[in-house]
Amino acid sequence: MILSILVIFSIVFYLNYRWKRRKVYKIADALPGSNGYPIFGHMFSFLRMNYEDNLNEAMRIIPRNLPIAKVWTGNVLFVVIESPELSHQLLNSSSCLKIPFMFSRPFLARYALPICNGEVWQRHRKILSHSFKVQVLNDLMPTINEKCQRFVAKMKSQIGCGEFNILHHIAALAMETTMKGSFYYDKDFYGNKLIDDMDRAKIFMIKRMARPWLNFEFFFQRSQLYQDIKKSFALIHQHVDEIIKLYETNRANGFVSGKMNIIDQLMSEKSNLTKDEIRDEIYIFLFAGYETSSMALAAVFLLIAIHKDVQAKVIEEVDELFDGENVSMENLSKFKYVDYVVKETLRLFPTIPIVPRKVTEDFQLNEYTIPKDTILLEFIYALHRNPQVWGEDVLEFKPERFAPENYQKIDPNAFVPFAGGRRKCIGYKYAMNFLKIVVIHFFKYYEVSSSLKYKDLTAKMTVTLEIAQKYMVSVQHRKKNVPAI
Repeated sequence: MILSILVIFSIVFYLNYRWKRRKVYKIADALPGSNGYPIFGHMFSFLRMNYEDNLNEAMRIIPRNLPIAKVWTGNVLFVVIESPELSHQLLNSSSCLKIPFMFSRPFLARYALPICNGEVWQRHRKILSHSFKVQVLNDLMPTINEKCQRFVAKMKSQIGCGEFNILHHIAALAMETTMKGSFYYDKDFYGNKLIDDMDRAKIFMIKRMARPWLNFEFFFQRSQLYQDIKKSFALIHQHVDEIIKLYETNRANGFVSGKMNIIDQLMSEKSNLTKDEIRDEIYIFLFAGYETSSMALAAVFLLIAIHKDVQAKVIEEVDELFDGENVSMENLSKFKYVDYVVKETLRLFPTIPIVPRKVTEDFQLNEYTIPKDTILLEFIYALHRNPQVWGEDVLEFKPERFAPENYQKIDPNAFVPFAGGRRKCIGYKYAMNFLKIVVIHFFKYYEVSSSLKYKDLTAKMTVTLEIAQKYMVSVQHRKKNVPAI
């Protein structure tokens, strides 16, 4: 009798569940791609995924070179976008502004601009947009130049030492530039433990994303992963508190910057932000400013090291346009080939390979009606490598494809390394300036080489995209008069 009741109850529950989600199953049936295993979908494939090759594994699971496809993880339907047209619709729709909980939760920051939603996001975006106006970016140029010169001087110690992972030095450069430029916090980060802790934290965060049950606080706080994350975040939060304390002390002593840098905006009485909001924003800007810039820049250096013909053109342009002192905003716009190299690197190795969005109301995507609460994935890594968009040489490193005469043939929505629409990375102009200025300073004095082969490079995904083979280069002098630290 009890068994019969349980069976009937289960059937009724299942039918009711299917009926409530009928729109989800209808769109899933219409989309290309496999359903995976019953109930579990592709969950086991993602759980078994090799961390060192997880991005290529994801591309194996998701149908390639289709405008739109589906992937199931348990009962969660992911709709994957890989076409310029659909990408534009997704990134510019008011129905697709929300960041899904499962992607924001691992950051342990409720109020940070890249991951918050709704009224909080609108308010924070309005406050922080002032920190990325043209005049503020101009004001940051002396700091960027100063830290680049320090980086160039530091590289002197690597001459004759063989190959090394240049990411470690670039990470320190990115951290120092972000800390001083955005927060007036000037400290030596070469060899600093903070960078190691941030590297560990991002690995723990991606592990949490891959384990859906850890989105529930009950399970998460009883896991070893919780202890690992808590430990790795301790030093990060310590630095955030030091930044706030330093600013408050300086303000109490009468120091007024007169600028609109991030910390100025966050700590302004007009902003009316709570202490938790301020802490979360500083933490996430530290993470984003350091992590995305350092990964992108390390990839630029590695690809230049591998492609000697590209390096020769970079050096030729640098020698022609740069006197070895400071790069100005006006002068920066003249470095066309350096710009092509940076963009081609971001095409092949975008630091954010996937952008997730949750649909807040039924949303029309060409002939498909995407139901409310569906999760859309803008697969930037796949879009940037789609031969139907970029041509059969899509996997080749060819900076010239961004020359005006070539790029005009490409759909402008096909290149979105900083996402797009209202949630486009707020610091994208700063990031591009920073990447190019570092390249200009470095190649005035050095050249690089690598034993790695371009065809052997693979990508892996933590919070950002990384090259699995690491960023192994050796540095050689071009000119002896390297600036002193």
